[in-house]
Amino acid sequence: MPADSAIPELSWNQDNIEYSLRELYYYCEKRGQGALDWYYRHKRGPALASRSLRLLAVFFTTMGGLCPIFKSTFPGFVAPANVDLPQLGYFFLAFAGACVAADRYLGYSSSWSRSILAATAINVALEDFRMNWARMTAIRRGERPTNAQIADLLESCKTLNSTIQKIMQEETVSWDKELRALQYELEGKTKAATASGKSEN
Repeated sequence: MPADSAIPELSWNQDNIEYSLRELYYYCEKRGQGALDWYYRHKRGPALASRSLRLLAVFFTTMGGLCPIFKSTFPGFVAPANVDLPQLGYFFLAFAGACVAADRYLGYSSSWSRSILAATAINVALEDFRMNWARMTAIRRGERPTNAQIADLLESCKTLNSTIQKIMQEETVSWDKELRALQYELEGKTKAATASGKSEN
């Protein structure tokens, strides 16, 4: 997130209003753009990992399906080291399932998705802020802003900041809920597997 989080010290006397409004605009825009850039940077690692695991899953699934087909198509083919192609196909399918499970439990795809959704929402809020500020500035036609106009500009800054904070909070809450759900699911499967193993013994 943006490191510079302190609101600059501004003066609101008659001679410094224009300067203070401009500095406040740059501060809010910088904060919003920083949050947007952070989410776009954050998505790169999970996106690469998710795509790699999904690609491997597709590859292993394809290989697992081709093994029995290859044997039936070429019955005279002798696999090296007496490898059983149909059984080898099951191994490939197991690897494919492991790749999908790794993506799910490590949260790569979901993290990628959350980052994209958060970045998109922040970008919309930032563009709305810029356009709204330009509209309110154009209405003044170069004249000194009235108290009501100053209040509207300050409210626009507050709205942008509140919107971005809400987006970040919702993304964090979503991550926390997903993490807890996956932990419970994994614990449940581990207990079930342990109980099954004991019953067999």
